[in-house]
Amino acid sequence: MKLHAQTYGNPQKPPLVMLHGFMGRGQSFAPLIPLLEPHFFLITPDLPGHGRSLFSQTPQSLWPKNLEDAGKLVLKSLDAMSVKSFFLYGYSMGGRIAQQVCLLAPDRVRCLILESAGLGIPDPEERKARKKKDDALLDGVKTAGDFHRFLEKWHRLPLFCTLWDSPLLSGLTASKQKNNVTDLAQALKVLGVGNHPWFGPDLAKLDVSITYLYGEKDAKYSQEAQKASEIIPRLDLAPFSGASHNVHIQFPAQAAETVIRASGLTP
Repeated sequence: MKLHAQTYGNPQKPPLVMLHGFMGRGQSFAPLIPLLEPHFFLITPDLPGHGRSLFSQTPQSLWPKNLEDAGKLVLKSLDAMSVKSFFLYGYSMGGRIAQQVCLLAPDRVRCLILESAGLGIPDPEERKARKKKDDALLDGVKTAGDFHRFLEKWHRLPLFCTLWDSPLLSGLTASKQKNNVTDLAQALKVLGVGNHPWFGPDLAKLDVSITYLYGEKDAKYSQEAQKASEIIPRLDLAPFSGASHNVHIQFPAQAAETVIRASGLTP
């Protein structure tokens, strides 16, 4: 399987790899791109099952089966671009894959920046139950109308509470509807929370700086951020008081400043 990726900016600048969330695509980082492009060479892959990186266009024998396979796909894509050392940003689902990439190749990751991404589920039985839930999430979504109704319900989750009355919501919904539901269902089986091993102790051992962006209105991932800081004492927490789950959509300028600061580059 190959990952489609778009790039922005000068290849002579430090590479920043940006991994999007569930139902997104590389272009989901559009609000950040003009803010980060002066500082980085931006690489924004479409992750498996999203955008143009489709399971349905790939022989099944080549499909990634877990987060480790997905992490290796990201690294393989970067190898094909002759990108060795890079900064790494992962939002939500992309944050899970970013953790895996960092564990697979810690010598290549200059710093890890997570946004609204837990470190995994420690208990195997709880992880198994969550995977069963993930696998069934899109059952019954067959038509474009089904998908639109699913997205309306999805964005009513407490994770997105600050978007409920926001003009940003219609654009997010329209963008996500461009995905293929069958591919998204397969992506959940591979990349969902229920397939995320407990990475906390392994990340704590790495000599890689880690910054964690989260919205204080997102109760679940505010707790995840605090738990992560207990596991990784050197973790740099970056809370956003008016945001919920997708900080980079709601506060792009401040998120970009945080990324630049985390990288050690001068804004």
